Amino acid sequence: MPTPVDLPEYYLSTYNMISCAFPDGITDEDYMPLVAILREEGQMSFRSIARFFTFVTNRGYPQIYNDALFSESNPPNQSEIVRVKYKLILCGYEQWVDAP
Repeated sequence: MPTPVDLPEYYLSTYNMISCAFPDGITDEDYMPLVAILREEGQMSFRSIARFFTFVTNRGYPQIYNDALFSESNPPNQSEIVRVKYKLILCGYEQWVDAP
């Protein structure tokens, strides 16, 4: 995934982790588990997720925001979350979570 030109610097660590985990882009199958993982323990707000994903997907802000809300009340299957989180862990997820 090439770095979007207009990506704000504060999203760079998130972008680097996700582009490492999904070098060919985020598939539809990975999208909702990824959104749910980024919401875990308040790591990213609904708005922050919506804004970030507008840079790295073809989805619009309102759709992504609604997807983030939906993932909160209807979380993806746990096996899907584990599968996607494993990819993220290999790309620095724990360091990303611990970052200030």
